[in-house]
Amino acid sequence: MSVLQVTGLGFIVLSILCCVISLATDYWVSGPEFHMGLWNLCINTSDCSSLPQLEFPPHRTDYTAPIVFIDCARAATILTLIFLVAAVVIQSLVIWFNNRLKVVRKQKLTSGFVFLGVTAEIAGLAIFRPFPGFEVDASDLELSWSYFLGWASVGFSIAAGLLSLYSFA
Repeated sequence: MSVLQVTGLGFIVLSILCCVISLATDYWVSGPEFHMGLWNLCINTSDCSSLPQLEFPPHRTDYTAPIVFIDCARAATILTLIFLVAAVVIQSLVIWFNNRLKVVRKQKLTSGFVFLGVTAEIAGLAIFRPFPGFEVDASDLELSWSYFLGWASVGFSIAAGLLSLYSFA
């Protein structure tokens, strides 16, 4: 067991925590009278509705496009969690059964899963398009703390992947 392996595992766990909080909270985008996440739109902080069930203005012809972007962001974030949990399992096996496993292959596998998770998370964050579901000036929209927590997850994952990669060198 090396310090780099344990530190890498800690960064993967931090990345998972950031990703779960980012996925679960409704503060990806905020405006003067609303906030929105991947699952809900809340108006005046109390009236929340599920995003796929929103009533879109009838004059819009491209009303499904924003939901598709949000669905892709959801899927990418969930895929990130799957990859990171797999990385935690493999990294834990490497740390606790160090003498009985081929550590080099497992460390490369851990790094591979982490970097697949990073790629999925970046794709999800990049494809996310804020859509409040009602007419609002685009200058009133601000990306909020849940969105940036997703980027923190990317940073922790990159650090974890690099530590896992270098821990067997």
